[in-house]
Amino acid sequence: EQITLMDFQQFKKIEIPEILRWGKKQSEKLNPNLTAFTEHFNNISYWIRTCILLEERQQDREKIMGTCIKILKCLRRMNNFNSYLAILSALDCASVRRLDWQKQFTTAIEELSSLIDNTMSFKIYRTALAEAKPPCIPYLGLILQDVTFTILGNPDKLPDGSINFQGRWKLYTIVKDIENFQNWY
Repeated sequence: EQITLMDFQQFKKIEIPEILRWGKKQSEKLNPNLTAFTEHFNNISYWIRTCILLEERQQDREKIMGTCIKILKCLRRMNNFNSYLAILSALDCASVRRLDWQKQFTTAIEELSSLIDNTMSFKIYRTALAEAKPPCIPYLGLILQDVTFTILGNPDKLPDGSINFQGRWKLYTIVKDIENFQNWY
């Protein structure tokens, strides 16, 4: 619960113009709240990796892995997809993956990772996000990717000089979802 509280405090500070600017110019200086949220994601991931890798005994590493699995299940129940992915990315890094793990741990991680399978444009995650009952903290990395692709793939004006309303509508739906997520807690 504390991770989710910290995530939401950071997530709520992100302003929509930061997200839209990021799609055009990925500047840490212009997007301080977005940068802070991204750093928070990276810090969680680094912390988990470090906790596991600093343990010399397999038994101690497995205890931490068991705790991580419990945390992941809790984050999923709370619809905190951002920290969910931060922890999964830590567990999926090469230095952690190469360690010897009991089958129960590798099976659990495979099952928990199925949510973020990147085939078909993260279809399983997108479905889970669409079906999630608020409150919810989405994985911001995919949102930023969607914004960037929408901006790059949809010029502001059509060849005839008219406004590209379809492209603007796509951006609006992304922004509206973010606002809905930010205002549910």
